[in-house]
Amino acid sequence: MEYESSSGTRNPYESPIRREQAEMTRERIIDAARSLFLTRGYARTSLKRVAAEAGVSDQTIYAAYGKKRGLLQAIMDEMDLAAGVEQVMADLAAAHGDPARQLVLFVAYDRRLFERERDHFLIMRDAGSSEPELVDTLRAGRERGRQVHLRIFSVWQTDGHLIDALDAEPAADLYHAVSSLESFDYLVYERGWSPDRWEQETFRILAGALLRNHRTT
Repeated sequence: MEYESSSGTRNPYESPIRREQAEMTRERIIDAARSLFLTRGYARTSLKRVAAEAGVSDQTIYAAYGKKRGLLQAIMDEMDLAAGVEQVMADLAAAHGDPARQLVLFVAYDRRLFERERDHFLIMRDAGSSEPELVDTLRAGRERGRQVHLRIFSVWQTDGHLIDALDAEPAADLYHAVSSLESFDYLVYERGWSPDRWEQETFRILAGALLRNHRTT
């Protein structure tokens, strides 16, 4: 085993260990921020409070995330990872040429996102209402998702899968109007639908509205 010499040469095992420690610190910070944003609200949570909850210094948070907006962005980034965005992108590529299968994948991803990450969405809603300038951040996150749909729907349009007189842009708009957190919240949490029923009905409606020659029952 090699230790640091008098010339300042570092132990080659130090960097992986330090990276692991830094990642654990980031996780503590994000967990603390998520918990406080939910219980106290975004506006009433200070970075100092997050630092105390995570057991780190204020400067550690400033260095890693800057202001509270950086913490919110990190929470948003975690949402896609938790819902399996990388896997669904691979599955979409594998389903090229099968728009119905790709639509199934899109709606299933949304269901996972809305069901598993509802607390995160509540945080973002609260943040946007208390600090209106954050609305742009939230809209940017939604637009990233819309651009993914737009790319796929553009292929559908080129290949003749979209219904007559429907272009990719309005198709993406229709998708987001139907498969939305608002519709999931209303139907599942207010009207008592199961998430399975929401997923099935959302696919049925979108397939009928978007895909040429698709028949749903």
